[in-house]
Amino acid sequence: MAGKSVREMGEMLREIPFRPRRPYLLALADAYAPDFSRISMDLAGSRPEGPHPYPDIFEKVVFPSLDDTPLVGVLGLHRDGVRRPGVVFCHGFHGSKNKNYIMEAALKAFSEWDYNVLALDLRDFGESRDLSHAPSTGGWKEGQDVLGACRFLGQKDEVTSVAAVGYSLGASAVLNAAHQDELYSYITGGVLAWSGFASMEAIMSRFSRRPPLSDPFFPYYAVFVVLTEMRRLEMLRRGKEEALASLGDRPFSPDFRRYVREVVAPHYGTSEEAIYALSSPRNFADRLEREIIPALRAGFIMLTDRYIYSIIARALVRGTDPAWIRGLFSFALVPDIVFYLQADVSNLVPRVLNARGFDYWESGLDFLPGRDYYDNFVEYQRRLLAQFDAIADEYGFHRIDANRSMHEVFKDLQRGIQNVIADMKPAQELAQLNEGIRNAARKEPKEPKKKRA
Repeated sequence: MAGKSVREMGEMLREIPFRPRRPYLLALADAYAPDFSRISMDLAGSRPEGPHPYPDIFEKVVFPSLDDTPLVGVLGLHRDGVRRPGVVFCHGFHGSKNKNYIMEAALKAFSEWDYNVLALDLRDFGESRDLSHAPSTGGWKEGQDVLGACRFLGQKDEVTSVAAVGYSLGASAVLNAAHQDELYSYITGGVLAWSGFASMEAIMSRFSRRPPLSDPFFPYYAVFVVLTEMRRLEMLRRGKEEALASLGDRPFSPDFRRYVREVVAPHYGTSEEAIYALSSPRNFADRLEREIIPALRAGFIMLTDRYIYSIIARALVRGTDPAWIRGLFSFALVPDIVFYLQADVSNLVPRVLNARGFDYWESGLDFLPGRDYYDNFVEYQRRLLAQFDAIADEYGFHRIDANRSMHEVFKDLQRGIQNVIADMKPAQELAQLNEGIRNAARKEPKEPKKKRA
């Protein structure tokens, strides 16, 4: 069977995890059975290596995350000499590669859809937990786990490209991986995120509070609480008092926010707020709402690289409907000025080679027919520059010749920015003006109170 696209695979996956054919609670319990079984054996201190639930053609592998945390997975490769695309599957919170929905999807992708497959245990879960003490971050470091898995799978001779599919925590992981992939380029076939969360802080707060029995979320909460309590007991058996205490002071009362604050953040040498920010899938709308608009309201001058125009140009090159992509970003603020650093392809090539080299996306390998990185890079950049030229005319960009030296370009940028901000009030002057307005308001005469008759 010919390899299917990620979109086609997503349509096939749609009916696997969310349409149980048995009663809801029974299906939920069955889905978490592998995790209950594993943690129960951990508690007893007698867990053997365990049965291998995948067919014999799948082999257990160990590979590093991007930060060198060791991870465990199961790898299925078609070894008939025909190269095929690959896909990485990522489980949810308190899950593992042996979860039913992961196994079913991985086996279908391998045997029916003709993919090479890698299903992994994220850090702090499944068999990966036995190899390191790295705690889960809720998406940030798990994104690096996904990239490590994609790198490992992509290095196989049998694999042409690599996609990633994640559920719940795994969805956050693949979205974070897609964001970090701008630096590493190990995901070459796209991502699918199922039932993920937008805010790691919000989901941690929700799981730290008991919902009413009538809340549809309660069955999930109950399963998470039981799994967390079993994990508390396992930590107690292993002598992990610090992590144990941070999960809550009483049994069956997990405090995930405290766990992030006292265990996760110190382990990675950062703050609780940074963990939440790094682990929450982010997009332009979120950055606009949480960073750009608050900074402007506070009186700052915002300088941002690319903004929406690079996204629009890249989408147009790939055949996206122009009206649709412009409508998608119609909520964006109109900038005071846009500087277009205009460079020829002949000047871009040596700069890219001296930086990090040609990557998959910047060479248009996801849609151009050729396979040569250099030829594709030249063709892709030629098309992209044509789109930028058209957008520059449409939106009135200020063009700067970027074929010159860095210092010459910087001087032009500096002059252009100075022209824009020349009439702006200094922050101190604005503060004095605001204080004067407040003082004047306090001195306004008040209407005399009417005397009662």
